[in-house]
Amino acid sequence: MPAAAGTPKTCVHCKQDCSTRPRVRDAQGQYACKDCLTKLGLLNADGSVKAQTTSTPAAAAPKVVVKSAAVPKSAAVAAPVPAGKSAGSGFDNPDDDGIDLSSFRSDPSVGQSVAANWVTCPGCGSPAAKDATLCLTCGTNIKTGKKSKTKVAGPGADFSKVDDAAIKSNPLLWVLGAGAGAFLGALGIYAIYVGTGNIFLISAVGVGFLAGVGAAIVARDKAGAATGFIAALFTIIGVIGARQWCVYETFGNTMTRLTDPNMSDEDYKLFDGMMYANAAALAAAETPRAPTRRGRRSGPEFKFYKYYADLPGDAKAIADAAFAELTPAEVVQEKRRVADTFSENSKYFSVAYQFSVLDFVWVAVGVSVAFGIGSQHKS
Repeated sequence: MPAAAGTPKTCVHCKQDCSTRPRVRDAQGQYACKDCLTKLGLLNADGSVKAQTTSTPAAAAPKVVVKSAAVPKSAAVAAPVPAGKSAGSGFDNPDDDGIDLSSFRSDPSVGQSVAANWVTCPGCGSPAAKDATLCLTCGTNIKTGKKSKTKVAGPGADFSKVDDAAIKSNPLLWVLGAGAGAFLGALGIYAIYVGTGNIFLISAVGVGFLAGVGAAIVARDKAGAATGFIAALFTIIGVIGARQWCVYETFGNTMTRLTDPNMSDEDYKLFDGMMYANAAALAAAETPRAPTRRGRRSGPEFKFYKYYADLPGDAKAIADAAFAELTPAEVVQEKRRVADTFSENSKYFSVAYQFSVLDFVWVAVGVSVAFGIGSQHKS
């Protein structure tokens, strides 16, 4: 029968109280700690006691005898299992009533060394190895008695304090945070361009804000000049990248085709038709006019067509007629001329030509915002 709560459970070998250590118990209520059984080679790999069918003389090596005779009915009745625990839970061996410890030789001299292998957690009283630092049950520091703040990570659980500190101190994660924010801001610039056909670089302020927030969220109390610089750098990359992508979407594909001397006949006619369709814009560009407040000259804007099929009907007709009058040799010569013209004008698609002075001002503001937010210390 199980001993009453609080009753010492003395090991028959080492004579130490094993109530807080793994142990076995026989039908007569005798206990043996598993430390003793392990040292004496009496435990199987699965933790069960090796069966011994015969007793040995007192001078022989100690053994635990497992009864081969029928267990008395009163002893065979299993003790009730407490609610919330499975059979065999706790320290007592689940098959303890089939064990006879009467022939297990007493050796009190080993008690001190066996007991020294285990300590009791000051927080919850659970047993722990003497060289352990933290209690695996409640997380208390066994050496200091203080409750550890570390949390065990698991599904739905928060990161442990150790993981959290590693994240905040990792520059690579600062880069990822700032980069993610700048990328979202760049997508915003592109979305505005797709919806309106214009690139408003006041959006650079938004890119800077998102890049700064991304870096600050990751770094938190580790944020400083380094995270602010990373956010500012990604703001510049995001704004220039978004602007150039919008320009490429408008002109890049056509420019690639029209800088090829072996362009198709339709691409050559696209060039002729585009020049005709934009004759008014070209004439206005050649006429000196006062600059507007935005820094650009007034007059019709040049409309860029990506494909021959996009041209207005009258421009197509004129381009077709002009092409029909050319000899094969003249077609080759004209295609080379068009390719050279577009190659010379490719400089207008560089950053220096795509950004006005006001654009650079907005980018500077965005960079300042990114640095200010990205370097803020957050606890």
